[in-house]
Amino acid sequence: MKSYLPCFVLSLLLFSSIDNKAQVVTIYNQNFGDANNLVFPAGWSAPDSTWGVDNTNISSGYADASGQTNMVIRNTVTTGTYALITEDIETSGYENIRVLWGRRISNNFTLSGSTIPTLDISIDGGTNWVNVAFYDTFIDNTWTHTNAGDDISLPALANDQPAVKFRWTVDIVNNLEGSYRIDDFIIRGEVKQTSVNINNIENQIDIRLENMDLYLMNQGAEIANLIIYDLQGRPILNSQCNNQVNRVNLNHLASGIYIAQVQTATGLINRKFAVTK
Repeated sequence: MKSYLPCFVLSLLLFSSIDNKAQVVTIYNQNFGDANNLVFPAGWSAPDSTWGVDNTNISSGYADASGQTNMVIRNTVTTGTYALITEDIETSGYENIRVLWGRRISNNFTLSGSTIPTLDISIDGGTNWVNVAFYDTFIDNTWTHTNAGDDISLPALANDQPAVKFRWTVDIVNNLEGSYRIDDFIIRGEVKQTSVNINNIENQIDIRLENMDLYLMNQGAEIANLIIYDLQGRPILNSQCNNQVNRVNLNHLASGIYIAQVQTATGLINRKFAVTK
């Protein structure tokens, strides 16, 4: 075992750095469950019961398409205006919030006069709504990301909030054919930056790798939390670190490069490290 230790520690030292750049992470990801569970996600609602979870025309063709179930509204409902509303989603500690989802618009959906859904957000439980502009006119029965694949940036009011709701609103003109589908609704954000003395924090935290254990030694910085991300910004591990010496086992991590984000009472430290098995 000792013969592997120097290589593993070297990997940590090689990639270690204080990183004051914002780390983009996935805050929320909704793929509407599996094909055998056609129920609304917890907290989601469609006041007029017109949107529904469906396992036909499953998502494909874009990055990370889940391909099981999706949310759909069809032209076969009565002519009218209909909304789909998410649960309360927390963005506390994050800023520069952006969203993206997969969508499929059938050729017949807009022919009857039905419209592409609009997107609004609310930070007061749905009392007031703010429109968010995006681009979505590619209509040919195929799945793609909305907004030509570019993240849709939200207004600053969505930053660092205990609860944000999202609402899609669509005008339907009744017809025998046509549908609009949503899948893989993703919310991303950047860890909120604070104005701190990074060098001072660095001097108060000692991070070491021994075998497949990561140790955080608190030397006065009041470590609160450790989050490990992969290079795509996905959280892999979240651990509270309230002790003077905190040990986190990394045995379950695959070989690769990761980012350890240490959260303290006064700021953040991001360090890259490599796992080699």
